[in-house]
Amino acid sequence: MSDSIRQEASKLNILHIKLNSGNEIITSINLSGENYYILESPFTLVKKFEEDGTFYFDFEEYFPMNECDLSTLYTSSIESLCQVDESMKENYLNAIVTLAGNNMETNIIDPYLNISSTIH
Repeated sequence: MSDSIRQEASKLNILHIKLNSGNEIITSINLSGENYYILESPFTLVKKFEEDGTFYFDFEEYFPMNECDLSTLYTSSIESLCQVDESMKENYLNAIVTLAGNNMETNIIDPYLNISSTIH
């Protein structure tokens, strides 16, 4: 990631949010109010294990069927939250870029209509 992109990324309000359900989200905050946050490009943080017992964190789309990148989260659903460090911001932005690239190049299958279409 270039220095200019890193400087812009450092200005983003990216949070690690732990929900009452136990799920964890990494997201950019688009807007917030007294009792809600508007999440932009949220990802669920998933702990994955290797055969040797080590683990790593992976990003999965929070709402994979959502047609836009914005979601509302009410504060009553939040157990805790914090700002992420610069390396997590970089990982989050890389996940967004990877997802955008995958959506542009792969076939998307609509499970409800059984229709396959390609996004260009």
